[in-house]
Amino acid sequence: MKTWKKFPRAVFYITLLVALLVGVFMPALEGETVNAAPMRQTAAMDVIISEVAWGGTAASTTDEWIELYNSTGTDIVLTGWTLISGDSTPSISLTGTIPANGYYLIECTDNTTISDIAADQIIPTSCNPNLNNTGEVLTLRDNLSNVIDTANTSGGGWDAGTAGTGPVTYASMERIGVVPDSASAWIANDGVTRNGLDANGASINGTPGKSSIDLSLSMTVDDSSIILGGNTVVFTISVFNNAQFSATNIMVMDSLSAAGLTYQSDTGSGAYTPATGIWVIPTLTSGSTVSLDITATVDTIGIKTNRAEILSFNQLDPDSTPGNNSTVEDDDDYKNVYLLGTPILDITNTVNNPNPSVGSNVVFTIEVNNLNAGGATGVQVDALLPSGLAYVSHSSTSGTYNNVSGIWNIGSLNSGDSVTLSVTAKITSSGNKNFSAEVSSNEFANNTAVATVSPISSTQADLSLSQTWDRSTITAGRADLKITITNQDLINTATRVQVRDLLPSGLDYVSHTTGMTYNSSTGIWSVGTLAPGATSTLTITVKVAADGDGTKNFAEVWQSDQFDPDSTPGNGEQGEDDETSQEVLVADLSVSQTVDIAGSNAVFTITVNNAGPDVAGVLVKNSTLASTANYIYVSHSNSSGPAFNYNSATGDWTISTLLKNSSATLTVTTTIVSLAVNWAQVSVVSQVDPDSLPGNCSGTIATCTEDDDAGAPSADLSLTQSVDYTNPDVGDNIIFTITVANAGLANTTGVQVKALLPSGLTYVNNDQGTAYNKTTGIWAVGTLNRGESKTLRITARVSVYGLYTNSAEVWASDQDDPDSKPANNSTSEDDDASVTVTSYLAIIINEVAWGGTAVSADDEWIELYNPSSATINITNWTLKSSSGSINITLSGSISSGGYFLLERDDNSTISDTAANQIYTGALSDSGDTLVLRDAAGNFIDTANGNGGGWPWGSVTGNRGSMERQGVTTETDETWVTNAGNPKNGRDENGGLIYGTPKKVNSNGIPATPTATFPPPTAIPPVGRPVINEFLPRPGFDWNQDGKVDVFDEFIEIKNIGVVDVDLGGWRLDDEAGLGSNPFTLPSVILKPGQIVIFYGLQTNILLSDGGDTVRLLNSSGKIYDSYTYAIAKVEDQSVCRLPDGNGNWYEDCVPTPNRLNSREGEVPSMPEGEAFESPVCELPDTLHPDFLFAECRGYGSDIWRSFFWDQFGWMGEQPVPENLGKLQSFVE
Repeated sequence: MKTWKKFPRAVFYITLLVALLVGVFMPALEGETVNAAPMRQTAAMDVIISEVAWGGTAASTTDEWIELYNSTGTDIVLTGWTLISGDSTPSISLTGTIPANGYYLIECTDNTTISDIAADQIIPTSCNPNLNNTGEVLTLRDNLSNVIDTANTSGGGWDAGTAGTGPVTYASMERIGVVPDSASAWIANDGVTRNGLDANGASINGTPGKSSIDLSLSMTVDDSSIILGGNTVVFTISVFNNAQFSATNIMVMDSLSAAGLTYQSDTGSGAYTPATGIWVIPTLTSGSTVSLDITATVDTIGIKTNRAEILSFNQLDPDSTPGNNSTVEDDDDYKNVYLLGTPILDITNTVNNPNPSVGSNVVFTIEVNNLNAGGATGVQVDALLPSGLAYVSHSSTSGTYNNVSGIWNIGSLNSGDSVTLSVTAKITSSGNKNFSAEVSSNEFANNTAVATVSPISSTQADLSLSQTWDRSTITAGRADLKITITNQDLINTATRVQVRDLLPSGLDYVSHTTGMTYNSSTGIWSVGTLAPGATSTLTITVKVAADGDGTKNFAEVWQSDQFDPDSTPGNGEQGEDDETSQEVLVADLSVSQTVDIAGSNAVFTITVNNAGPDVAGVLVKNSTLASTANYIYVSHSNSSGPAFNYNSATGDWTISTLLKNSSATLTVTTTIVSLAVNWAQVSVVSQVDPDSLPGNCSGTIATCTEDDDAGAPSADLSLTQSVDYTNPDVGDNIIFTITVANAGLANTTGVQVKALLPSGLTYVNNDQGTAYNKTTGIWAVGTLNRGESKTLRITARVSVYGLYTNSAEVWASDQDDPDSKPANNSTSEDDDASVTVTSYLAIIINEVAWGGTAVSADDEWIELYNPSSATINITNWTLKSSSGSINITLSGSISSGGYFLLERDDNSTISDTAANQIYTGALSDSGDTLVLRDAAGNFIDTANGNGGGWPWGSVTGNRGSMERQGVTTETDETWVTNAGNPKNGRDENGGLIYGTPKKVNSNGIPATPTATFPPPTAIPPVGRPVINEFLPRPGFDWNQDGKVDVFDEFIEIKNIGVVDVDLGGWRLDDEAGLGSNPFTLPSVILKPGQIVIFYGLQTNILLSDGGDTVRLLNSSGKIYDSYTYAIAKVEDQSVCRLPDGNGNWYEDCVPTPNRLNSREGEVPSMPEGEAFESPVCELPDTLHPDFLFAECRGYGSDIWRSFFWDQFGWMGEQPVPENLGKLQSFVE
């Protein structure tokens, strides 16, 4: 163990000894004691919860913050205090001190919630979860657990504030003052008076660290004129706190020297500094006024303007800005003083008619003249119209006039100049009216001129307005407003009458009374002339807001030529008889009904719910319960809700008052006579229902579709669907089994199920005959009794590779279904069902780079391809190798004709082509088998399915990928090695990849060097004829020669090229060297896309029913197209391409000579119908002559039918001995 060095240890001991001696010999201080400061006992609301941002900020809903306010004049230590919510999240233990009349800011999680204001405390953990947006109570307790304050004491939704909705989003909940917590003690921040920035630097809709305090300032002066060298003047400045909080650190500016005044004294006891003009007010409590008297003298001639303004204070003023040098806000004021004998501006005020009639207009003319030697600046006239004179218009030769403030701002007025203002006003009442105009300026004393009018009596018309509204009986959610205007004067006619009804936000205009003039944009109803005692009514139809907000409609008389003795048109809501206000009430009513059947009794339970927002009086009608043919009344009861009256004779249930967010329930017990549906519906209600129309249910499911209707007992229909094979190949038939069942108590009729096969599946047949329409997909089920089910089986053929979902849904029913709605295209109700089939080769493994790239053998990649006509989601599909080295769960989708690229380990394998998915695991160079399956485990495709070594691809040289050729069953022959013609993509080092990731595959043929060859000669476009369809075994008169025979066989040719082609010299033939002679085609010009038919009657080419080859040769004998078929077992089944010209061959087509090919449709029948008898033998033309003789010459007719030769006909599969022909085999 190491020891200390001697020197450091010695220093330590010496220091310790010195400290001890100082403590022992230090003299005591006589006469002094040390006492602990007394701890002040906190009282309720000494500290209040002044602001709560429960909705967070625009930066984050979790950026919540809370502000406390110290309403006392002393600092308060918060250590040991707690602030806890109703659900204890947050639960905050406070620390630190809150200053006198100051604030304490608490921020959630970190100190960036309010980025420009430091928090006093951070709550990093208890903010998760945060304050509940639906409301909770906050309680503030001191260190003795005494309740000091609460917030949102009601415990319901927050009393104020917003989250992410409303006119002002994320507004804090602000305390209006030091008042007890209640709903009225809080307001939401208005988004105007605000302070602080959120975490993104945007303004917060709140006032953290500040309060909204409305300070106002006023100034008076004891005398506006003084004698030079004689009297003094006293300015009194008063500041008033019109708020619930104290204002602190107030500074008021009143610089006498700037006004040209000389300071003498003040009553501020040092709070006012004459040199700076600053008056300091440390604290101004709620509702208090403080005043300062400043005595000054005027030493020079001229008008002296003394201005005072609040310069600054710690809080925010909602209606004024401190220190902005304003002269019109309530935090500033001024007074003018001047010496006696100061020059003035001359002003006159005249009126054109001093004795006007009440209701008429007069014109006042105010003229200001500068008769002084010098010019005047800052000239303005205070000319506010008095009561009884209503402003109409004005004009002036100079300056601007504000009719609201009455100020005419003239500006400068040169010596000898004059300006004029004309003000037109309407006389609205009798009695003398004195209109005063006072001119002021910076250089001259004020001067006043007064004009007086004495109105005389005039013609009058006493107009009144009334309003009613009714719920619309035509459309749900609408109301009809009826505005009625009455001329109560029995002598005088009212003319040019207008009423203004500008609809509120919650009432949207729909229409109004035909023939009346109403403008919904301005709200003006032009009534025109209204005779004595006459009335006129306007009806406005409106759509009512579902939430009931903004539905109070106000209307008022807007204009009349006559004087109204007891009201003033167009003056707003004043409680006069020429205005009316009505609120449209809204009640969202819904009805539910159940029935319990026990033996011979049926007990109906009917519930009406009112989602508000207003109270409603309701009449519910139950017509079937009143029918003794169905039910005999036994009793009823009121199981919950308000009192009501039920009339068993009519089935009417009356609820006088149904409060918002409440319900009423009626239980009716009956004896069953004949089980039938009872439709309960809201029949009568005064309020507007936003989503339903009372009384419009006529007892059928088609008319009873709204939520104020409910039927019981009901039919409960459900649907199930299955398919016999979920992983078919193209050409396979699959059977969908669809079952509809009725689990309800009621029988139902008119049932329909819609099950329309998706594109890609071709209808074959069904087991319900004509009840199922393959074109519309409608299965007419008809009647479905309770407990009964019915089943439809649809056979369909997979015609195209892909993934297909067959959906089925109950499409119609005459009875109500309690848990589903027919024909609503739902995928989640029990009356719909779907099943998905994924065809073999819906997605193929298209390319495998098992040898990697030139950069690394580990840079392996695999490409999938979607040959179908629709996007396929391959999420949860699997791609696995037989060795187990690769096991990929796929994720994503492949669009039609699109590719899906998988790269091993990282996304740099193919550096210029992004992978769709990264996988791990390696393919063996010696061979492996890849298997692709869908999410249900169905087999989809393989690569190297035969096992053993890889059939193609390379691990040496250019490491060419193994590429798929076409969309067919995978074998070794379906692959080639990419030889670079073409190739696509670059490896990790930027070199070219021998493969085609996300591009069309190559055909494995190497590119031919072109550098030493001349440019190719352009080859002109040519026509391209192909065999499009042929019929080897006819059963109908296709050539229309009046008989059915072998000459009805036909071959159809189509030009799939881009230019015309002349068929002259081309030849048609069957199998080379056998059968018919070749037929040389005549000169026929085929335009692009055109087709031509050649019948056997013309070509003498007879196609064998036992199999043959159809060939198209050009004039040089080159075969351009051919197809070999095995056997023609069925009459009138052609062989065709789908789609026409370029498609695959199908041997089950419906003959369509000169029309588009199809595998659907019907062969036309002969005119004689079933009585038609073919004049030639209908046996296959390949049978032995003895067979044909016996069948077609009357010896045992019908015994040689082709049925006997079909694989599953007659005796089923029969072995054919070797070296025996058909005749010998049959005999055997």
